[in-house]
Amino acid sequence: MKLPRLLQKRAMLTPASLALITENRRWTFQEMHDEVKKMAAHISQFDAEQAHAACFIENKAEAVFFFHACQYTGMVAVPLNMRLTEEELVWQMKEAECSILYYTKGYEEKALHAARCLQITACAIEDIVDKTHCAALNNDEMIDSDAPATIMFTSGTTGQPKGVCLTWGNHYWSAVNAALQSGFSEQDIWYTSLPLFHVSGFSSLIKSVVSGLSIYLDARFQPERVWQLIECGEVTHISVVHKMMEDLLAVADGKEAPPSLRQVLIGGGSTPWELIHEAYDLKWPLTVSYGMTETASQVVSVDISEQTPRGTAGKPMLMNEVCICQPDGKVLHTGQEGELWVKGPTVFNSYVNAASTKTEEGWFPTGDIGKLDEDGYLYVLDRRSDMLISGGENVYPAEIEHTLAAHPAVEACGVSKAVDDKWGEVPVAYLVLKQSIGSQELRAWLKPRLASYKHPKYMYTVQSLPRNATGKLQRHLLKTLQKTEI
Repeated sequence: MKLPRLLQKRAMLTPASLALITENRRWTFQEMHDEVKKMAAHISQFDAEQAHAACFIENKAEAVFFFHACQYTGMVAVPLNMRLTEEELVWQMKEAECSILYYTKGYEEKALHAARCLQITACAIEDIVDKTHCAALNNDEMIDSDAPATIMFTSGTTGQPKGVCLTWGNHYWSAVNAALQSGFSEQDIWYTSLPLFHVSGFSSLIKSVVSGLSIYLDARFQPERVWQLIECGEVTHISVVHKMMEDLLAVADGKEAPPSLRQVLIGGGSTPWELIHEAYDLKWPLTVSYGMTETASQVVSVDISEQTPRGTAGKPMLMNEVCICQPDGKVLHTGQEGELWVKGPTVFNSYVNAASTKTEEGWFPTGDIGKLDEDGYLYVLDRRSDMLISGGENVYPAEIEHTLAAHPAVEACGVSKAVDDKWGEVPVAYLVLKQSIGSQELRAWLKPRLASYKHPKYMYTVQSLPRNATGKLQRHLLKTLQKTEI
């Protein structure tokens, strides 16, 4: 299947429509197309066709231009987490076989060190637009949907990150899924401060050119500023994760969301249902979603209403299918817990330096544990690698975390597992507290809410929980924290 160069096509269709907003400037689609041509002219100097370009780039307009320019030239973008250490940066660039590095000014030391280690060229992204003139594009305006687009590393919440190879077709169908779910218009403005090196942030760029909506791009999330944008009707859609939603509700201080806010897309991990309904009661138009880097963002979604079943991640989006399977691939019945498998044109084909993990029929085993109800709603219970078996019973850390975090004295909670001579494995809780509290009171809180085999054997207080750039809890790092037993 062939696709048009998405930004080039959008600039032809709606050249004067607003495309990109930052705190200091706005660009129409035609203006953005002109900037992207400058980027493409620079990139073309490096024999760009399918070359892998490491992108150590903040959420800036130049980053948006660069990612679109990759589609114009055939270069494969490798967006990298800005919080990586020098050692991690070098490892991921080597793993992805990057031949050039683009970086944001202010990160020169780390970027240039990595480039020297691998003996590759490094360029500051800000210099390219300033120094390059517009160039004519070749006449071929179509690209192959199977052409490689990005290599995105998984968040590493359960261990070593893996490089996910995504095509332009994967990203395109993900944007189509979102458009069919949300009914975007050219008047919509999507706010994101989610990092563009993460699939949730990157996907907003593709939604924009497919649907004609504009992106309000922020370098970092500031709840007071975002609430002001919402109150004055400057943005109609926003992307958030659990902690961002909590912070927004705190800043809003009980105020209802204005009618101009059309959608709040919440993902990035398991979200407490109490938080979802607190927001819903204040007329926040929430859409809960489940997705992965391997599925180019959303694959399951639901708009919250009074009829939405508690705890669900939603139903499969139009372009995707899901099923619950045993490890051997046998499909389980409604209500049975097992591994979540997904299928559809948004699903990747392979990891970097690894064979395809998909079945011959195109199913991808996600490693997540879930179940489906009789109406087709999906419930994602936990990561398979995080689940523990205590006395023969399956125990899901996310359930314990949500229950403990609902206590008024608890700000946040993370749960891991420990080996136990009697039970095999037992839960261990790491708590960030708002105020001092004893273990007896916490156990009394758990008693009517969770079966006894789900109660943590050990509880510790910690200063903060380890999270990645999008706020996901990194459970595999909990054991490394300095802690005090309660």
